[in-house]
Amino acid sequence: MLITITLLVLTTGIAIGLAIGQFSADAAPGDINACVSNYTGAVRMRPYGAITCSSGETPVSWAGTDTLGLRDPYMRGVSDSIDPGTAGLVLAQCDPGDVATGGGFAVADGSPLEIDSSSPGIPAGSWQSRATNPTGSAESLTVWAMCATP
Repeated sequence: MLITITLLVLTTGIAIGLAIGQFSADAAPGDINACVSNYTGAVRMRPYGAITCSSGETPVSWAGTDTLGLRDPYMRGVSDSIDPGTAGLVLAQCDPGDVATGGGFAVADGSPLEIDSSSPGIPAGSWQSRATNPTGSAESLTVWAMCATP
């Protein structure tokens, strides 16, 4: 059986240091600030300066110029079934305290699953993928998080 794997790798020094927190006026120069939707995982960001998140968003910030000295990279995969005629979310979680540097999903070759999104997960340190199953039988979705220890 052929497996199709899609991975999104976030570049070193930009998203490796994803950290949840409130933004402050004393943020380090070069920091990148964004808001992540708690419902869709969509990311809204400004290249420079402060950004205000709405009540349905989680603020995230990461160092835009510095590498963070991550070590011990590994991958964490989780598979789950998406029931017929429904949409489902699968979350791959890194070990506590570790960060997700990227991630992606895998489906069987020819799978009818419709991938709706694949993005950093909430909580931080995870990767999530959402798929819709238009068929009459359960289909498997595997999600991978690429993790590292800060």
